[in-house]
Amino acid sequence: MNVGRSAPNRLLTMAAGLCMLSAFANQVQAAGFNCKYAKSHVEKLICTDSRLSKLDDEMNVLFDKIEGETAGHDGETGQVIDPAGKEQKHWRETVRDACIDAQCLKSAYTGRLAEMRKNWAEALDPDDQ
Repeated sequence: MNVGRSAPNRLLTMAAGLCMLSAFANQVQAAGFNCKYAKSHVEKLICTDSRLSKLDDEMNVLFDKIEGETAGHDGETGQVIDPAGKEQKHWRETVRDACIDAQCLKSAYTGRLAEMRKNWAEALDPDDQ
């Protein structure tokens, strides 16, 4: 005789599994950093808001494309040239990190994305502009 789980036990196991899946689905991973190590208020806001995380992901993809075309080494001095990285760091420290709520961050990200597309248009494919 095959002794299996009773119907109520199977339902309980399935419900527990669904709860675990739901918990994992609600964890947001921002592309620019690992949310597991989020420390600042701003990073925690980004990690807990799927819209902000999506904007962060979009910015990270766009930044990587721009930096791939603009970063390098000076042929004469050997110095690292990273104008987009310098600009991005300045924006992050003076604009993004000054935000105190999700609405401010949304506005900061959408403005920065538009600015990046405009300022770095020559480094982007037409589809990314």
